[in-house]
Amino acid sequence: MSLVNDNWNSGDPYEYFMGRWSKRLAPLFLDWLNAQPDESWLDLDCGTGALSEAIHLLQRPSWLTCLDASPAFI
Repeated sequence: MSLVNDNWNSGDPYEYFMGRWSKRLAPLFLDWLNAQPDESWLDLDCGTGALSEAIHLLQRPSWLTCLDASPAFI
């Protein structure tokens, strides 16, 4: 039996498997939310920041705070 390696010391594996999909889905998700520009955002468990980046670029928030339990992801 092989052991599963949960590596929270680097965002690279997460970005490879999840980030590429998050970047594609983030604009659709923001459109679905019908969020307006200049709103305040809090992105909890932001991972490597794919959604945060989309919020910043597409929504032009008044402020954006991003938090993740793994400092290596940010």
